[in-house]
Amino acid sequence: MFAAKLPSGAKQLASAQRGNVFAAIFESETKDGNYTEAVRWLCIGNEVSPQNFSVQVTDQALYTSNGFRPVEVELSIDEDGAIEIGQQHVRAHTRLVWKEIDGKWCLANKDFAGVEAHQFVTEKYDALTEEYVVTKSLMSEDEPYFRQCSSVKTLVTLGTYCNGQILT
Repeated sequence: MFAAKLPSGAKQLASAQRGNVFAAIFESETKDGNYTEAVRWLCIGNEVSPQNFSVQVTDQALYTSNGFRPVEVELSIDEDGAIEIGQQHVRAHTRLVWKEIDGKWCLANKDFAGVEAHQFVTEKYDALTEEYVVTKSLMSEDEPYFRQCSSVKTLVTLGTYCNGQILT
């Protein structure tokens, strides 16, 4: 179902199916200078009618992985057909939930928590409440010193999401 949209030699890392929704994560290796990097491809297909599938594939939805910054991935589909992806980084974790809305896969939720430049950073996005909240705190402090809450009225689709970056 996804092979024609992937680079040759891409290997499957995870897959899931529930009802008429199919999802898979593939990776293909590229050279970035002296380092080998694994680019991750998120593939989503749903059966719109018998033997007729709508397929979307992107290499922009997941973090890349390499020897210095490995990223483990988990994939599941809930009973409503929403696709949940967990990405465990060395010093962070990202959880994404994708839902189909009007024939397009849209980001329903994003939760990120991790350490960046000696700060603890969280990002929370919820399409239902149309909120995107970023907090930053010093590692030595319990309370954040920075909090930004943005209203996001436009749905973030699979094609507009770019390597962990969301509208702010």
